[in-house]
Amino acid sequence: MKGAASRASSATPAALLVFGALLLARAAWPQAGEPPTEPPADAPEGVDYESEPADSIEVGVAETGFGATGRAGEAPRARRRVRFSDGGFAGEAREGAGDPLAGGMIETRGARGRWTAGRMRPLWVCGLTLGGAAEPWRMPVADRPARAPLGGAGGDGLRWQSGRGPPGSGFEFLCGRFSGRDVAGARVQKAGASVGALASREGRGPAMLWRAQASVGVEIRDLEAEMAMDRAGRWRAETALRRALGAGRLSARVRGGLEGFHSLAEPRRMAPARALSVRLDRAGARARAGVAGALWRFRPGLAGGRAALEVAARLAHHDELAVGFEEQHGARRDPAADPGRFRQGAWGEWRGGSKRLRLVLREELWGGRAWVRGAVRSVSAAGVEINGPAGSVFRLSHCAYRMRRGESLYLPEAETDRLVLRSLTGVGERTRIEMQCALAGGIARAAAAWTATAAGPPRVQWRLDWNRRASIRRSK
Repeated sequence: MKGAASRASSATPAALLVFGALLLARAAWPQAGEPPTEPPADAPEGVDYESEPADSIEVGVAETGFGATGRAGEAPRARRRVRFSDGGFAGEAREGAGDPLAGGMIETRGARGRWTAGRMRPLWVCGLTLGGAAEPWRMPVADRPARAPLGGAGGDGLRWQSGRGPPGSGFEFLCGRFSGRDVAGARVQKAGASVGALASREGRGPAMLWRAQASVGVEIRDLEAEMAMDRAGRWRAETALRRALGAGRLSARVRGGLEGFHSLAEPRRMAPARALSVRLDRAGARARAGVAGALWRFRPGLAGGRAALEVAARLAHHDELAVGFEEQHGARRDPAADPGRFRQGAWGEWRGGSKRLRLVLREELWGGRAWVRGAVRSVSAAGVEINGPAGSVFRLSHCAYRMRRGESLYLPEAETDRLVLRSLTGVGERTRIEMQCALAGGIARAAAAWTATAAGPPRVQWRLDWNRRASIRRSK
């Protein structure tokens, strides 16, 4: 019985890829910027994860925000945020007790270059040495800004980038503290090619230890390639390709190297030494579909894979129905608590309504055996959004879930200045109400959510915030 189940499980990814390729010949869709549904592999399990959105502010605009969060029976925690961009200067600061995103940075821009002081999140080519290597189970995306890995290497320090020369050329220097280490580095770019080096210092006095890594990369249109090596000769290489295929888009990423290589700037991110991921999306007039697959290996005996298929059709009155099927197996961490983990999931989602009223229904089921048998997780979700006068919005969402012990569900909840992946376990229901309206030249938002489980009475989580953008351009 076990042998038959194993053969069925190993054959499913190939069958999914073939079946998906046939569907793609008929209909597909461009990749959407959907929020992630799970945190990075190095994040603690079973804990809420918060990340900054990949948004930007227009030149000549200042944004301020004030808010507070809390739980029933606990003291509220205040949060403040300000950021601005005014030609040659830009800056951002966050402050709040217990805020994982607290910090600040200031940036000066001129004809000769750009200085950045404070918090920074640089990315060199594929992120092998600096920026955080992509996790192969997160399927590659088509646009370069979105390909930066969730929770990539960030630090506090000083960075300078030269402003002379054509795009893809220049010099960069940085020094700061990344993941508890003192790190310094420099990189030279010319016509898309780059050569860089990083050095880190650990410890003090006679026990001080120096480490170094070199990076060689190429960034040309829809192609990025990087090779990195440390002083011991351990190396890693990666290539990312994005290419249009008629009405569709192909995205692929391949990685190879030795198991002992780890980024100096982000040593806790245990990226697989070898990986291959491919995604193909195409668009039709009335339907859309996509197929994706990935294989990776940390070391002999510790590997994994993923295959996914999604098909959607546009219905009457702007409604849309989408269904998907996915298989996951193997490890995403090294060491792994369950290296032989196997999951199959199927889901369906319907979206409909009008500009004033939007509805969404979603059903999801995951099993620990082939053909989604042996249920380990089930989720039923519904949501409604009502757009009222003067820019007012009311949102209500409800999620009922049932998970086997050891399973986790991460529910994405978008806030004004961050994305929160809410960790849920066991059996329960979560309800969230959000309202927003114009107030004092800005936007005021209020949200309340509560999770009901058999372990005890529900505890309310609440959030209040006010956000405003204003022009700071000088009148002439």
